[in-house]
Amino acid sequence: MKCSKNRLLLAAAMLCLAAVTVWGLRSRDVRWTSTAEPGYTAAYTEAASSGDTAAFAGEMVSAGLHAEAVCPGEYTVSVQYGYAAAGSRFEVVDTMNNLVLADTGIDPNARHTDLTFRLDHHVNELVLRCYAGEDGWLDIVNYSLRSTGPVYTDTWWIAGFTVLFAAVGWLLWRRYRAGSARPFQLYLLASAASLPFVTAHLPNGHDVFFHLSRIYGLGLALLSGQFPVRLNWDFWDGLGYISPIMYPELFLYPSGIMCALGSSVMLAFKMLMIGATFATVFVAYYAMRKMLGDRGAVFFTVLYLLNPYRMNEFYIRAAIGEGLAMVFLPLVLAGLWNLLQADDRKGFWMASLGITGVLQSHIISTFLVVVFGVVYGAAVLLADGRRFFADRRRPLTLLGAAAATVGLNLWYLVPFLHFSRWDLNIYQNPLVKLTTAWVYLPQVFMETYSTNGELHTLETQGDMTLSVGFALLLCLLLFVLLLPRMEKSRRSIGLGCLGMGALALFFCSDLFPWGRIQETLPAVYDLFGKMQFSWRMLIIVCVCWTVTAAIAMEALWQQNYRTVAGVVLSMAMLSGLNASSGYLNVNETALRGSNDNWIHDMLYEGQYLLTEVDLEKAGEEARRGVVSADTSEALDWSRRGGTLTFSFAGLQPGERIQLPLYGYFNLYRATLADTGEVLPLSLSDWQLLQVTTPVSGGTVTVQVHEPMRFRLGELASLATAAALAALELRRRKKEGTSHGN
Repeated sequence: MKCSKNRLLLAAAMLCLAAVTVWGLRSRDVRWTSTAEPGYTAAYTEAASSGDTAAFAGEMVSAGLHAEAVCPGEYTVSVQYGYAAAGSRFEVVDTMNNLVLADTGIDPNARHTDLTFRLDHHVNELVLRCYAGEDGWLDIVNYSLRSTGPVYTDTWWIAGFTVLFAAVGWLLWRRYRAGSARPFQLYLLASAASLPFVTAHLPNGHDVFFHLSRIYGLGLALLSGQFPVRLNWDFWDGLGYISPIMYPELFLYPSGIMCALGSSVMLAFKMLMIGATFATVFVAYYAMRKMLGDRGAVFFTVLYLLNPYRMNEFYIRAAIGEGLAMVFLPLVLAGLWNLLQADDRKGFWMASLGITGVLQSHIISTFLVVVFGVVYGAAVLLADGRRFFADRRRPLTLLGAAAATVGLNLWYLVPFLHFSRWDLNIYQNPLVKLTTAWVYLPQVFMETYSTNGELHTLETQGDMTLSVGFALLLCLLLFVLLLPRMEKSRRSIGLGCLGMGALALFFCSDLFPWGRIQETLPAVYDLFGKMQFSWRMLIIVCVCWTVTAAIAMEALWQQNYRTVAGVVLSMAMLSGLNASSGYLNVNETALRGSNDNWIHDMLYEGQYLLTEVDLEKAGEEARRGVVSADTSEALDWSRRGGTLTFSFAGLQPGERIQLPLYGYFNLYRATLADTGEVLPLSLSDWQLLQVTTPVSGGTVTVQVHEPMRFRLGELASLATAAALAALELRRRKKEGTSHGN
């Protein structure tokens, strides 16, 4: 095959451009941090202020730098100082694992001392501990850490995703030229909507640090051998947190794997956002195509993607769980419609997969899906129950879809239900504000952008953006005007979704008497209190009313009111542009780049901890390491991944040893190294894990260990998935044979 000179020159130019781009990006993969905060201990600070530090000769006087999320690689640390006596030294410490990575003496005749060392594992927090010399005086000016070369793998991830993006675009372009236009159009729409995430920094969001720790901790847990992941080590000084059990993380696994393979958490987070955007576009279109037709599905996709409330989930609240749940809501709605009123076989798959997607994203959204799904089912049965039961297969298919959904999710549900029986803060002290966390009806259609939290007051000035957009309101008005001219089937679907959305809006507006419900029907209030804020039901408003809006837009198009349809679409695009611009220009910055630290203790008052926990005191106790709970004697210990090892001698049999792990005792197993005996685990006075020793000395290993019931749940989910796959293959084979005949 001959290539023209122009093509060769173009290829050479593109290759040079790619090389220069990689060269530029690779420079960002260097890990660098610096701080002028000495990190002196409180005792040393007090002694230094009095001028008498002699007692600190040879003692640790500072712990500084605190570089977080450090990848494997070669690093140089530097300590700058104004004065250091002979005998001064510093060491590089992995605090979570209690490992000294390197140490060196401080040169008293210089003003800085450098140390180069190699790191072979991910470190949550790297600290420089400095020890004073002969006179106990050490004047620290600055700490710094710099990798000797690139350590992040961001450039290679970006290059790989770029090649994948270009390859998919090229394939879809070829299909576009061959006459299949929709996939390429959806691809362009998703690409344009993803642009706000293509920056070198990360704008802030209400919950962004919580989700960064979920992603990074997931990567660490995978490296430690956990699968599926049940404990996150990145929260709260590595004590372990059951966020993966209480807050579904299935769709965070790709980003967690990226972090495990060297990606910065910022890039992993951004790729999750971009992936969610593309998934929203394609799931919305293909879910709605049968229900609304091709053009109606396109209108639905555009209006749903650009809806201010959906964008609010990612741009303002950083509510990643709820945002991911919104990816699957169109699939749930279309699946239930098919199950109850149309093609029940298609509905079986759509509803099962859609509800599974919501469940694996966000528990509260799953609760709302169940509530409004029951309302929808009851309405269908009341309106046309005879027809529903006349088809004997349809009720069985509905039950089968419910069973399949439960079976697919047992691997998650069994641990979740197990810990739901614990006396956790989230159940005993839930953040329930139904009586104040509502919206005014006009507020639902405002085109505003505010990074504030919800005010919980009677005022709207400065309140968080809680809107489904003015374009949606206009579409609803147009739907009512066009109602007499619509087909009966479209009119029925549109009115049903209009009514369901209106009901959800009533529940989350200031008109609904949540205060009276709390007084007269406390059980009902407590049930709906699971959703915490009544305005969460705007996700139901959003998806239902967007169906009605898409039907109105389709009617406008068919009846040659295309200019009006274009105006509505333009308003929706301006709404999306307003939210995107606000995200980049109004939000504060969470991370300026890959090297920035983030807050790792976003526990929200310890939602997944036992009640009456003193977070501050428990943290102090954990920082003591492994100690005897009876004598307060500190023991030698270390940890790698999910395995903690400590040795002891001279203790009394039956003595309790407190560990720097939170007390989820049925997720761990402690064994005596010499005999393999399994040791009893319990809670210390500070709700930390403690081991009771049967002997006076030995070595104990504590590892993550899942109860048998959890493993059985995982096997049941695998069996369900295999059975469903076999069922689908059988159906396709049968259809293929039928077509062949």
